Amino acid sequence: MVYAWRHPKALLRSAMISVNPPGHLFWNPRVTDSQFTQYADLCQADAACAAKTPDLAKTIRDTITTMPSKWGPFSLKNTNVRVLSQYAMHHNGRGSAPNNAPTAIDAYLDGGSGAMWAMSVLAEVALPTSTVWGEFASFAMTDAPAVRQYYAQGGDRGSILGNASTDFLWGGPRGISTVWPDSPDNAEYRTVRPSAVETLLIGGELDFSTPPVNATNELLPALSRGHQVVLPGLGHTHDFWEHQPEAGKQLLTTFFDTGHVDSTQFHRRPVALDAVPLSMSTIAVLLIGVPTGGALIGLLLRRRRRHGAPNRRASRRIRALIMVPLGLAGWFLGVLFTWTLAPGWFIADPVVVVPGTGLLIGLGAHLARPTAKPRSRFAAAAPVAGALAGALLGSLAGTGLITPAFAIVGAALGANLVVEIRGCQQPVGLTNPATVG
Repeated sequence: MVYAWRHPKALLRSAMISVNPPGHLFWNPRVTDSQFTQYADLCQADAACAAKTPDLAKTIRDTITTMPSKWGPFSLKNTNVRVLSQYAMHHNGRGSAPNNAPTAIDAYLDGGSGAMWAMSVLAEVALPTSTVWGEFASFAMTDAPAVRQYYAQGGDRGSILGNASTDFLWGGPRGISTVWPDSPDNAEYRTVRPSAVETLLIGGELDFSTPPVNATNELLPALSRGHQVVLPGLGHTHDFWEHQPEAGKQLLTTFFDTGHVDSTQFHRRPVALDAVPLSMSTIAVLLIGVPTGGALIGLLLRRRRRHGAPNRRASRRIRALIMVPLGLAGWFLGVLFTWTLAPGWFIADPVVVVPGTGLLIGLGAHLARPTAKPRSRFAAAAPVAGALAGALLGSLAGTGLITPAFAIVGAALGANLVVEIRGCQQPVGLTNPATVG
């Protein structure tokens, strides 16, 4: 992130936050391993963390190396866990949880294979839409020669996370760097050029995305009027803006106004390795528990109908309350199916979202209908069909992770429309006797 400001007296100053010099648009495994060593040192200085492992970096390496391919019946993707670990380690502030360093470290120390499975699922959800891939390919070609050289030299050489993140970003040794058109204009941006512009480089000590050591070694020497501030205990850009925003404002405005570097308002933020509001183990339980809860809602509705159907007002209230939990349960059932039998499918694809969402919402609407008896043994087919049609139309209106939300809304509208129409056609004599008169 680059900011430039021109003084009224024509002095130009610029500031860069989380700086990445040319040739570093991928992750150097040796640098990443050294950053894991930094966290290992922090772990040893923390009594609770040190009690769990004598060497955090070794524990993470061993866990990844021996990771099973399944958690119970559910597929667990080792590569997904590696990539999400790299991204999670970019930040360590509370505002980035659960995709932050303390949560990832907690998963390796306390979570077991269930936590690894949750990381695998979250990676499947978050990573495909984390980048605008055409945009990335166009500007990233500036660093394509560096990436090709990296792979030509063997890439990963036994590091903790391996090549997974660079493979994800570039598509491997035969990916974007070799097949995307390379503009001749890129050549002049592949090396650092000297500059006399007064420049401030700001980085977080624990930034796994753009390690400040790269700017220190390769960019700062080319800036005759350059300054660098490495903020202790912080990670990537979000940590800078989240931690002491007034100190960040003071640092930037003072530099732009006077050229003086004033970082005195910053204090070291202890990395709260135990501050994990939602652990990966808990997320795993939710992924299993929500579908189970949806099934229980269905059983309760069925049991309630044995005591008579609700009146129309109560029916509408019940249907309004159950649509979202049933929709989420249906989607998560699709996710569990996908990760058990079809791990290659994206979990927000219509083929994953629509069947479970439409089925559970349709059955829920049928069980909460305001009529005492169905007209036929196939009466549930109508609201289920309406829910499936609505879910399909809704899913086609959304993209990425918004797809399940649109599908749930569509399924709810479709199922309730059918129930309302059929309710209007139902003779009064078939309503629940307990609610008449």
